Amino acid sequence: MQKLILLILMFMYLFAFNMPIASSSVYSSFIASIFCFFNIKKLTESYKFELFKEFIYKQFKYIIFPLFFLFVICSFIGVVHGTNDFSYTTQIFKSLIYSVLFVPVAGFFITGYGEGNRFKNFLYQPYLIQSTIIILCLLFPSLYNIVKSFQYDSIVEVAERYNGIRGLALSGPQFFGLACSYIFVMFMLAHDFVSNRIGIKYTLVCFLFFFISSLSIGRTALIGCVIFILYISLYNILTRFSFNKKTGVFFIALTLSALFLFPYMMYNQAVYDIVFNKVTPFAFEFIDKYISTGKFSTTSTDVLGHMYFPLSESTLLHGDGYYTNINNDAYYMNTDAGFMRPTLYGGIFFMLLISGGWCLLLFRIFGPTYGKLFSFLCVVFTLMLQIKGEVMVVQTAVILILSPMILFNVLFTSKKSSL
Repeated sequence: MQKLILLILMFMYLFAFNMPIASSSVYSSFIASIFCFFNIKKLTESYKFELFKEFIYKQFKYIIFPLFFLFVICSFIGVVHGTNDFSYTTQIFKSLIYSVLFVPVAGFFITGYGEGNRFKNFLYQPYLIQSTIIILCLLFPSLYNIVKSFQYDSIVEVAERYNGIRGLALSGPQFFGLACSYIFVMFMLAHDFVSNRIGIKYTLVCFLFFFISSLSIGRTALIGCVIFILYISLYNILTRFSFNKKTGVFFIALTLSALFLFPYMMYNQAVYDIVFNKVTPFAFEFIDKYISTGKFSTTSTDVLGHMYFPLSESTLLHGDGYYTNINNDAYYMNTDAGFMRPTLYGGIFFMLLISGGWCLLLFRIFGPTYGKLFSFLCVVFTLMLQIKGEVMVVQTAVILILSPMILFNVLFTSKKSSL
């Protein structure tokens, strides 16, 4: 029963979907706090209490304190420029709150389990559930009416433009943000697979569900699938100069699964229409563009090309103190490119401060459990994603993953971890 409760709480926390008064993450934290209160004796047991203290220490050191420091700097920038635009500060404060909200959830997990390998299941399983929800909404559009009632109005408005193929997740963060979180999860899945932390069957199921749901989430999420394939293919060759038989078996199983699913998609008219007439044209637009124009591009990349432009020396050095337009909530200077918005707000050195701090954070969180190579690759693809949109600091979907990874870091490095 406790396992089911924890799974539900993790799902609610990770996806922060709309609920009355507050997001599901707030409710998850509140419910976990109640369970911790009634299990205070277990939580104060010597070993578990040490784990909990270590988690709180690292949570404050790596996420909460740096975010608070950045919050102060952003407030100062808004005041110095005299713009009174604190919209970026508000986004950072939101990330700060989400980081704090995970503390009771971590305490609840430690009271019942306190083992690293079990915790990873509580990270992958919510994404499996989310992928199942997305796939079911694709196949049975009437189900989306239920999911839609837990989405924010702004998300529903955007989703309606895509004729029922996007914005189907039971989640607050959608589109680019949700895609970024899926990339992180698929990257971790790949490393856990080559490190023999999870088996072939579990990995195969996760990958298939993640891949299919990624077709709806957005083209960015497909990068995670590519990273997964490349990582499991090249990891042993580059690090151990050998080919892993386990990887070969996985690819055989993946091929057989594809051969099994393809006839079903071809001969089921409803599924065929969804896959080949709706989802595929959107997900693989870049292939169609290549055939038509000879260049790999999409509508998004075409727009992105116009969101990077020369800045004045003053703006480049000091920023303008604007994150959104003063008269409305539109993007300042009509750009939402990841490196442009913080630079326009606080200047190039402010952007470098954020980038450097973020890279250090990833090494601190993933280094002890996944190694320097994994951490470095995380930094690389984060910087690449930042070109398109904001990933660092203010991307809610990513922040919601980092706190659980700090808990995994603590559990993994503890002497009694079963990993």
